[in-house]
Amino acid sequence: MNPNEFWAAASKTLVTVTVALIAILVLVPSAGAQFKTIYRFRGGTNGSGPSGLVFDAAGNLYGTTYGGGTYGYGTIFKLNKAGKKTVLYNFAGAPDGANPHPYANLIFDDKGNLYGTTYLGGVGNQVGGTVFELDAAGAETVLHRFCYGFPCTDGDGEFPTAGLLFDEAGNLYGTTAAGGYQYVGVVFKLTPNDGNWSETVLHSFEIADGDDVEGGLVWDSSRSTLYGTTLKNPPYGAGTVFKMDTTGALTVLHSFLNPIDGDTPYKPPLLDALDTLYGTDAFGGNRSCPGPFGDGCGTVWKLDTNGNLAVLHTFTGGKDGSSPLSGLVSDQAGNLYGMTSGGGIYGFGVVFEMGPTPSGGWTYRVIHAFRNRPGANPCSNLIIDAAGILYGTTQGDGITTFGSVFEIAP
Repeated sequence: MNPNEFWAAASKTLVTVTVALIAILVLVPSAGAQFKTIYRFRGGTNGSGPSGLVFDAAGNLYGTTYGGGTYGYGTIFKLNKAGKKTVLYNFAGAPDGANPHPYANLIFDDKGNLYGTTYLGGVGNQVGGTVFELDAAGAETVLHRFCYGFPCTDGDGEFPTAGLLFDEAGNLYGTTAAGGYQYVGVVFKLTPNDGNWSETVLHSFEIADGDDVEGGLVWDSSRSTLYGTTLKNPPYGAGTVFKMDTTGALTVLHSFLNPIDGDTPYKPPLLDALDTLYGTDAFGGNRSCPGPFGDGCGTVWKLDTNGNLAVLHTFTGGKDGSSPLSGLVSDQAGNLYGMTSGGGIYGFGVVFEMGPTPSGGWTYRVIHAFRNRPGANPCSNLIIDAAGILYGTTQGDGITTFGSVFEIAP
């Protein structure tokens, strides 16, 4: 793109993009935030590289690890409130799947069965990852195997990096980072039928409407609508926010333009009760912030129902953090919480809180700075319980590089 084309696009984008006033900026970790490491992974059969987490009804935590376990292909684990970890399942690569991605998370059905994805594994040509179910007895069932390489002609996707969601009818929805007819990812649906599950590709991305779908989906039950993000898109290559109905009809709600409003949204947006979307971009924004690729350190944004995007915070790469690979969660008061994978006082990422102000702006404060011992470089989403306590994972813990689980009370 030549300079005239760039600034013409930038001027058009500025019509609908606003930068929200941040009334208060607090960069020092809050003295009131109580941080606790619940568990450190040790690698080997113990597991390494934990994913996002999910609660059961009793408050126990469940997740997966990308590596380790009996066969070295990852595990499914349970962690009780006392910090005792139990390995529920060890992935064997074939035929049950391998290496659940750290970006992903598990979900429960109403019977207490767990569902998730593996990034790799399968059998034969079907080694581009799996969708699986784990029952309460620890028995795993592969619901779908994604194809990889030649001859894969069905275009059903490959390499799922995100978790799944259910609709009210019990259908599963998810995304893949690649595959599809132009090899740029798909949105898929799995439908149960007498114990079997059939896959339908709802949308195969065509580069023009997005590329590299590494985040999962958000379900709006009132409108039977799915929301998600892509990492790339033409003409600017900075990613999109999209919505899609259950027939697969896709609408691009916003195309990011770095440096104005961000670049590369790794996670799906957060949907509030007013149908406003909130999310993060891992890069973009302030280009004076070097970032890992010299293209900015990321943003926090909101997108209203009219398609207007407001930047709520632009990361500097200093004490406020850098490169949020994680998405956002909210508490009952409407405050937002997220994490950055780098930056902060110690350079290993932060946990941050943002809240709306009466004047229409947003506050930003760091409530924890990872110092590598314990915890470093988070990349999965936080979860929050009814008491407002946050739980998450890191990919390093300062002693090993195998990751940790933590809790923090803002």
